[in-house]
Amino acid sequence: MRRATLDLASKGIAFLDEGTVWEVEKISVSEDGKTMMWIVNEEGYGRLKLYDLAAGRELPSPPLDGIIDYPAWDGANAVVFEYASPANPSDCWRWDFRTQKLEKWTTAVNAGIDKAIFVEPELVRFKSFDDMEISAFMYLPKGAKKGDKIPFIVYAHGGPESQFRPYFIRNFQYFVLNGFGVMAVNPRGSSGYGKEFQDMDNYKNRHKSVSDYEYATRWLIAEGYAHPDKIGVTGGSYGGYMTLACLTANPDLYAAGCDQVGIANFYTFLMNTKPYRRALRESEYGPLTDSAFLMEISPITQVDKVKAPLLIIHGENDPRVPVGEARQMARAIARRGGIVDTLIFPDEGHGIAKRANTLVAYRRIVDFFKEHLKD
Repeated sequence: MRRATLDLASKGIAFLDEGTVWEVEKISVSEDGKTMMWIVNEEGYGRLKLYDLAAGRELPSPPLDGIIDYPAWDGANAVVFEYASPANPSDCWRWDFRTQKLEKWTTAVNAGIDKAIFVEPELVRFKSFDDMEISAFMYLPKGAKKGDKIPFIVYAHGGPESQFRPYFIRNFQYFVLNGFGVMAVNPRGSSGYGKEFQDMDNYKNRHKSVSDYEYATRWLIAEGYAHPDKIGVTGGSYGGYMTLACLTANPDLYAAGCDQVGIANFYTFLMNTKPYRRALRESEYGPLTDSAFLMEISPITQVDKVKAPLLIIHGENDPRVPVGEARQMARAIARRGGIVDTLIFPDEGHGIAKRANTLVAYRRIVDFFKEHLKD
């Protein structure tokens, strides 16, 4: 997605952002036709850009690192928008780009928590198995630094055509406050880095994105951030699958895993997911007609390789990834004597939405990782 102009006479389209992979998300022109604003996704950050159409020059942008969204004009010289960052829940802000005056209009409720205890992540990059550069957001507890070798949790986002972005994420701050580092990876197949990058994990290339997580983890160890025997992995939906894939592909690399509403068996997943989603998912993972490949990439067929303790969280009423995925994985690990625990919510679907259940899940996850990643 890029900015473009359309010539009304010739119907010709000319792109304004040639030579970049960063995607434009919102665009608008002021009522007087003099100023253009747009939001660009730059390596996950949502940045507001402004341009004086009459003078042909870029205007000052608000000095904010995080996610700017839902922009709207406030007169000819100012923009109001929503802004959030890893250490700041969403609030409404106003930016006067002529006077460069930035105002915060609202104050999110923090439940009595001092925001000073929250941390901002660092955007880091590492080389994967084929020298492709992969980026990730790394969270460290306050005072932690390179060389401390702390317990770490590697996070896999869903999708797979999604992207981890630096929003305010409650349970990440909860992890950090409990002494864990967090590494949120954007492997090949993630959105936000151009169409070519987004298609790099489709069908037969699924294993390449699994390798990106392996190399992220090895980078944490080599750089001295993570203790090599105290690294866990977690994620939800496709990230739940990736959790299981990491535990089967690299069983000696992870000391614990938490699969949240994840896929264990791609064949049964495609058979049992809602029909309206099946065609979309087959383009990613492979068609049901290629059952051999689907079983090859399914963690359920490699369960004998799992060494790490596993916590599985799922909703009984999940229409996207049916709860049978969780149950078959738990049974398979239990049968071979592995350590597995399940947390199945009877009143949840694809993810944990209700506040009471969220509190139970967050506490269980932290307690689980404390048990298996800390002395």
